[in-house]
Amino acid sequence: MLAHAAVASSPFADQRIVNISTRGQVLTGDDVLIGGFIIAGSEPKTVMLRARGPSLADAGVPGALTDPNLTVYSGPNQVDFNDDWGDHSRSGDIPPDLAPSNPAEAAIMITLAPGPYTAIVRGTGGATGIGIVEVFETDQTSRLANLSTRANSGTGHNVLIAGIIIAGDGPKTVALRGIGPSFANLPTPVPNELADPELTIFSGADVVDHNIRWADHPRAHDVPTQLMPTEAAEAAVIRTLEPGPYTAILSGTGQTTGNALVEVFEVAASQLDFDQDGLLNSADADDDNDGFLDGDDHHRLDAARAGDHDMDGLDSLVDTDDDNDGILDVGDLTPLDYVQPVPDGHISESAGHPMFASPHVNPIAVAQGNVYVVNTPADTLDVFSTTTRLPVARVNVGIDPVTVAVSPDRRELWVSNHVSDSISIIDIDPASAMRHQVVHTIQSFDAEMATTIDEPTGIAFASNDKAYVALGPANRIAVIEDRDVAGYIDVTAQDPRAIEVHGDRLYVLPFESNNRTQLSGCNLGVNAIDGDLCTYDAVEHAFTNNNVLSLNYDADIIRNPNLPDRDLFVYDTATDSLVQVVNTLGTLLYGMAIDSEGRVFVSQTDARNDENGRAGTRKEGLAEMENRAFLNQITRVNCLPSCTTPTFLDLEPLPPSHPAPGMALATPFGIKVTSDDETLVVTAAGSDKLFTMDAASGSVLGRVDVGAVPRGVALDGPHAYVMNAVDNSVSVVDLSSRADPSLVGTIVMDDPTHPVVRRGRAAFNDANASTTGTFSCESCHPDGGADQLLWILDTPICDVGGCTQIPPRLTMPVRGLRDTQPYHWDGIPGDPYGGNNTASINAATDPNCSIDDPASCSLFLVDGSLETTMCDVSNCPTNDSGKPGALSASERDDMATFLLSIPFPPAPRRPADNELTQQAQDGIYEFNFVKDCGNCHKMPFLVSSNTPGTGMDAPTWRGAYDRWMILPQGRLNVVDLMNIVQMPNHFPEDRMWELAGATPEIWQMVLQGSTGFSGAFGRQVTLHSGSAGLAATSSLLDDLIMVASEEGILLEGEGVLIDEGGPTPVALEYRNGRFESRTDATGYSRSDLVDLAAGGDLLLTLTGRIGRNSDVDTPQPALWQDVPIHQQTNNVNVPWMNQDGVIRFKGRHILPGASIFLGGRRVEGSVACETGTLPDCTNEYILITVDDLPEAGGRYLLQVQNQAGLFSNDAMIYYDHAPVPPRPGNLIASGGTFDAWD
Repeated sequence: MLAHAAVASSPFADQRIVNISTRGQVLTGDDVLIGGFIIAGSEPKTVMLRARGPSLADAGVPGALTDPNLTVYSGPNQVDFNDDWGDHSRSGDIPPDLAPSNPAEAAIMITLAPGPYTAIVRGTGGATGIGIVEVFETDQTSRLANLSTRANSGTGHNVLIAGIIIAGDGPKTVALRGIGPSFANLPTPVPNELADPELTIFSGADVVDHNIRWADHPRAHDVPTQLMPTEAAEAAVIRTLEPGPYTAILSGTGQTTGNALVEVFEVAASQLDFDQDGLLNSADADDDNDGFLDGDDHHRLDAARAGDHDMDGLDSLVDTDDDNDGILDVGDLTPLDYVQPVPDGHISESAGHPMFASPHVNPIAVAQGNVYVVNTPADTLDVFSTTTRLPVARVNVGIDPVTVAVSPDRRELWVSNHVSDSISIIDIDPASAMRHQVVHTIQSFDAEMATTIDEPTGIAFASNDKAYVALGPANRIAVIEDRDVAGYIDVTAQDPRAIEVHGDRLYVLPFESNNRTQLSGCNLGVNAIDGDLCTYDAVEHAFTNNNVLSLNYDADIIRNPNLPDRDLFVYDTATDSLVQVVNTLGTLLYGMAIDSEGRVFVSQTDARNDENGRAGTRKEGLAEMENRAFLNQITRVNCLPSCTTPTFLDLEPLPPSHPAPGMALATPFGIKVTSDDETLVVTAAGSDKLFTMDAASGSVLGRVDVGAVPRGVALDGPHAYVMNAVDNSVSVVDLSSRADPSLVGTIVMDDPTHPVVRRGRAAFNDANASTTGTFSCESCHPDGGADQLLWILDTPICDVGGCTQIPPRLTMPVRGLRDTQPYHWDGIPGDPYGGNNTASINAATDPNCSIDDPASCSLFLVDGSLETTMCDVSNCPTNDSGKPGALSASERDDMATFLLSIPFPPAPRRPADNELTQQAQDGIYEFNFVKDCGNCHKMPFLVSSNTPGTGMDAPTWRGAYDRWMILPQGRLNVVDLMNIVQMPNHFPEDRMWELAGATPEIWQMVLQGSTGFSGAFGRQVTLHSGSAGLAATSSLLDDLIMVASEEGILLEGEGVLIDEGGPTPVALEYRNGRFESRTDATGYSRSDLVDLAAGGDLLLTLTGRIGRNSDVDTPQPALWQDVPIHQQTNNVNVPWMNQDGVIRFKGRHILPGASIFLGGRRVEGSVACETGTLPDCTNEYILITVDDLPEAGGRYLLQVQNQAGLFSNDAMIYYDHAPVPPRPGNLIASGGTFDAWD
């Protein structure tokens, strides 16, 4: 803010502007600081002008101009000049309170005739920096009526700042403008104009007014005609201000920069008499007594035209539909403002929306007067006007959109589609005929049509032509140049998500950064860790002896200083080379914001899993955790010119103190910094709050309740727009008082999520499930995954010799829980079968839930967690049904259903044609018959329970590509062991599982194995003139059409047909061998679409979606061999297809009319119960009959798919009624050695 001259008591009886000042960058040439002012009236006027710089440095402004000089012009003629103010001939006339405080600053006292003048501030000797030009009234003769200043508007301290003082005993109306785009239209254009000015008015620290596009301002109609900006993108505010000092900040929307003009005009009362009644204002109550206040009446003196709000002369509120938006004027909030409707059929009624619980990074943005927010459950980008908060458009994108990013020129908006593995590029240029259309889709595939940009999240632009995309599971950043993948940056840490570009640097946060905790293992006697902390020999207890139960040694969780904790990666955007790595910013790193000075702010939760980690040596348990599993923090790092030591800003009191009820700020997530660099605006996703924080001190200033699970925030002047992930809504928060933010509106988006699942997800994310309110179930299982940490919980001590402590346990994902009971490592929670477990290794126990009621098993898990992990064990309350712990009975029931609804994401490398590669097929064989892993990790979901001798569960291998911590106690994730086996110390997932027994073939089984979806699910093709003829487009289109013809996906497309009349919306679905309109009888062949697109007559994006039978009520079908689904076996029995094409399986969740797929291709046949009726077969026995027998014998992979629903697992079968062809690796080719499996 500007420091204003004091106005203790005004000598002016009227209301007038007595001081106008502007702060900006003083550069060289045309980029100096140029101030203009007008003296109104008929008499000469004495004014004092100042040019300051050095005193700004004394006030802490970085980069201040060291030696300013000041020149005053009347037209082209120089009127006066000064360098050092004390040298001016009238320096003795300058009032003491206006004299500069530094002798190097300039000042001129001068008497001027009425008219326009220019004051130019330059740096003596070509110096540059931030300076101020000021004009002060010193008498009561003629008036200061206008000040305009042109300079380069940068970011942070380098924005353009104008200050004014209103004197007198009453309010004064002024108009302020932010000009930039119209510079290009001047007779001598000003280069590098600010493309999208943003104007914010402050009184002290409070926002008084704000505008981006001048016509969107509520008082735009009051701006005098001669002051209306000529470009729609320019800003203007007309405001009546009480006497006192004010500051106007002109910046570029979205941190853009360029030359700009900030102007302040005195507005005479006569200029405001729009109703011509002589009362000199435009809100004179109701002058024509028609029942409409003048401020809302377009005919303020004509009572007969009271209702003609749309000004079409029809004098009625029922003037049909003047803006042609389909809404009659009588019910149209904006009768002349066209709000783009969603075309009929544009939003699919046939598609399903599984609950993937995908992560979010920057899911909301403001640009071009609109709010753009991902509607993740509905697979759309939703667009709302910032002025009316009404919907502007809905854009179909890919499956599970999670991130938005606006290009630097603000003409495009990019969307990361987490499940589609794609980036949608959307035109948002207001002048474009294709506005709010997907104009291109970025994807990348290898030779086998498997994606190479799996599960994208964060997006950051280096320029309009270069961007970066975070690829979490691959631990990579994709480099995008000219809308294509140009390369990758490998990140030596897990799951990069939040990324930002600042200047010429790319900043990357790995979400699962770890916190240097591990099991207390080392190479005993060689690399002892801190004396007694070295209690476990990884070689002895993991390899020589597979000591699953941690018998006869102390298993502690400790922090190993030798374990890398790489949390912030900094890259050069010119070369994409690594510049710096910053360690130890936190454990789970959710969001990042960077201010203009290069300070990086990270919203994170820091795990305290070692706080009670001495379970072996000290017998610690949950009591020592104090119900504070995480510290909720903001981490600040100064990164210019390079990153320094981080500072941690705690959001709550540190244990043993706890936040008061309702005051916790759990799971800080979305984060932004205000344009003045002074305030952080952050969402607390676990507490359903938005809060403000002083960026310097770390003090929490204010907070306000918003919707359920706020994960993103976008700032727009005095407003914050908050994306609530589980409410699927946008909260509009007024930040005019940053110490007292207030909720002023909520925008609700369409949500197809099952209502019970939505409520259950809210409970899962609710930090009030913990006694202290500081963490939720989601905290340890983010996005249905795992925090990759070891914890000491209330795990039972095993009941055999050598069991002396609560064993550390690794967090497991909650994805794919359906049909994998009992849950977790110890075979106890949610056990419908009974038998042994780790608390009763050699004796059978009774079931604790019902196999006929899966939710009863997940409820057992919920109840147990709320009673122990989530509760203060020293004082655990009871809920409304008398159970220990928080959350009501209904919330627990909903959460139990939610836990059964989350599938694993689609297999990342399953080819788009749905046919597994030979390597993956070999991996399934090797897993089951060479490595014997399938004895315990069994079909259908690679799990089993009741392990003899330990009672433990065998965990699933599904999703292994995203889990680098493995085994119940993380016994392999010990850095000393990694050094012995020469593994990279960032624990890459494939290498960790290789250490646990995986081969390249088995790893491909993991990467391609079915999680319920065809390989074509989520895949997209955008047809336009530049893509229609590409070979990659043709190949992917082949696969999509082939799988759609088999009903493996629902292939739908949305876009526009283009002719001389403009674009016409089109919505298509592939059926009956062609693309049929969803709204009429029109149909197109494949060649029709390609030809239209190639000729520029069609813009269409096709997406492989799934049918409606894909939510919690219609789970993934399961196929397995003739044993109980949970039971371990000594071998794997593969079902055989007999000579009639019949295979006998056990099966579950298979509906009548299910389809059969053999080797990825649909075949004719039938699925029926051996006895009973689908889906309820007696003892779950089913018979699958294939009508056309395979031409060759051997092993095949078989799947069933429910109609409009999910696929089963890949089940191996064998057929020997035809010859088996020779191939590498079998007996014939290997000469009997089978070296392919060695």
